[in-house]
Amino acid sequence: MKPTELLRDILSEGVRRFNFTKLDGTVREALGTRCVNLIPKDEYVKHVEDINSKKAFVYWDLESQGFRSFSVNSDVKLC
Repeated sequence: MKPTELLRDILSEGVRRFNFTKLDGTVREALGTRCVNLIPKDEYVKHVEDINSKKAFVYWDLESQGFRSFSVNSDVKLC
């Protein structure tokens, strides 16, 4: 299983801290979720198609209270 697939499963059920390598090579740490019960409904409805993207991994960032994404090919590590 790819790291993004594992992260997708984990975030679909709750909250987890993780980090990923951005396209510019820097590492970003995030606290995120993909659990629909933890994302504001009005935001989820606007981005539901993005969440199912095969090119980008989209998650709800609990610290910035907004959707963020990174390439599905990025290096991902659970914290």
